Amino acid sequence: MTASSIEPATRWVDAFRQRHGRDLRVLHIGNIANNAYRIAGMLRQRGVHCDVLCYDYYHTMGCPEWDSADFTGELKDQARPDWRQVDLKGFSRPRWFAQGPMMLAVQYLRSQFEGDLADPEALWQAMSFHCQLPDPATGAADSGRSRGDFDHLIRNGKASLLRRTYQQLKRFSRRIPPVAWAGRKVVGTLRKIRAKYHARRRRDALKHARLDWLHEAWSQKLGDRADTLLVEDYEGYREIMPALNALFQHYDLIHGYATDGVYPMLARRPYVALEHGTIRAIPFQPTAEGRLCALTFCLAADVCITNADNIVAARRLKLDRYKFIPHPIDETHFDPDSQSETLRSDLRRKLSADFIVFHPTRQHWETSRPPSWEKGNDIFIRGLARFLRETPNAGAVFVNWGKTVSQSKALLSELGIASRIHWIEPVPHRWMIRYMHATEATADQFYLGAFGSITPLALGLGKPALLHLNQEVHDWCFPQPPPVLPSSTPEEVYAALKRLQDDPAWRDQVSRDSRQWYAAHHSAAVITERLLAMYESVVQVNEG
Repeated sequence: MTASSIEPATRWVDAFRQRHGRDLRVLHIGNIANNAYRIAGMLRQRGVHCDVLCYDYYHTMGCPEWDSADFTGELKDQARPDWRQVDLKGFSRPRWFAQGPMMLAVQYLRSQFEGDLADPEALWQAMSFHCQLPDPATGAADSGRSRGDFDHLIRNGKASLLRRTYQQLKRFSRRIPPVAWAGRKVVGTLRKIRAKYHARRRRDALKHARLDWLHEAWSQKLGDRADTLLVEDYEGYREIMPALNALFQHYDLIHGYATDGVYPMLARRPYVALEHGTIRAIPFQPTAEGRLCALTFCLAADVCITNADNIVAARRLKLDRYKFIPHPIDETHFDPDSQSETLRSDLRRKLSADFIVFHPTRQHWETSRPPSWEKGNDIFIRGLARFLRETPNAGAVFVNWGKTVSQSKALLSELGIASRIHWIEPVPHRWMIRYMHATEATADQFYLGAFGSITPLALGLGKPALLHLNQEVHDWCFPQPPPVLPSSTPEEVYAALKRLQDDPAWRDQVSRDSRQWYAAHHSAAVITERLLAMYESVVQVNEG
């Protein structure tokens, strides 16, 4: 994308600033796979005020550290990481990223705009405290946080501010489990709050009226379904909505990820919804989640489709507005560094190979091929096995994650190539880039015919990517198909690897084509331009 093609979006952002005397404000809710963090970061570079509300979700791949920190060390719990266990080399997560219990994170973001609400620093420290606690549901070992840590906040004059915040949160304490604070001055209070909440909830359950506008929307958009919207489907959201309504007033637009567009939908605030696989099956399930998810996409001012094949689901839902927005890729550290070269040497030594394939995709394959999670890893393994048997100086790197890791390891052993595979634990974004630089090709997924973020990352780095691509499904997204190496069968996997190994000149050409395609069709510049154009149309309608 050229500089001139980006100017319209930049001009609109500048014009908005001049018209309102402030930056455009967008709140991003939900952060699976760091999509919200990446998109918000891209947009902030273009002059948009973006905040992220990442509530009740702490997985490593939904934390800023995973993308932006060049950390070393091992995290004991991927689902609830304690970032003090690793060396972040000076990285600190940005203050615009609010991660913690829903109400605490909401109050923190509100405090950025409402100076008399609470001390933002106290709330930030409280969120940090909570994020470092073990997850009681998993029975994880204590992360090192103690009651003394909370007392430290008290000794530093934060107690009165925190107590005042708790009083403001009494009505919304359902999402703050007592174990979250591990402080003797807080636990008792929160237990009383929870008891009062549940008593009031039982007493008032019958007093809540139907949201008639929502049922009317259901009838108009989804009235031909066999199931129907129930009051119980959205009843559980009522307690949280007043606080969210107060937060939403500070933003011009809400960007909901996965199912989290439900909040601005219930608040009747302008929002766009982004799917990253969410729309494929959930909206069609006869459940409360399925019905609300369907309505969330149907009532959005616009919908971001990030998986090309999900145009099928969009049409099935009869969406009025949707656009293709590629998966965001953090381009900050695209260039190879000295550690990439060191890693390359280490891998070649460990595998006794000078041609190495990197397969970072989650291990999840079944003979029944369920569409939601299927990666077709076994297809790749069988094609790789033939290639490795014929090529003694080759090897592969696999990542030890996914539901069927044990089945994959068993298949590798059965095919006699287990010793030719080097397994690694999931690595953060910076190291993912280094592994791609250190290897000759990247193998993604081999059944669905679509791709997420692995293939475009490889293409952006100039690495040939093996992938099963359903070109017909992607025609509506890209004027030019990505230069991936078609691989839907073991025979195609073998043929692609064989040519890459035997024909270095062709491999170099594929590398050049990959970089060019990424720059033109999938780069951060392309993504931000499309998002800003979408935002402009939504905001202008609401301004009018």
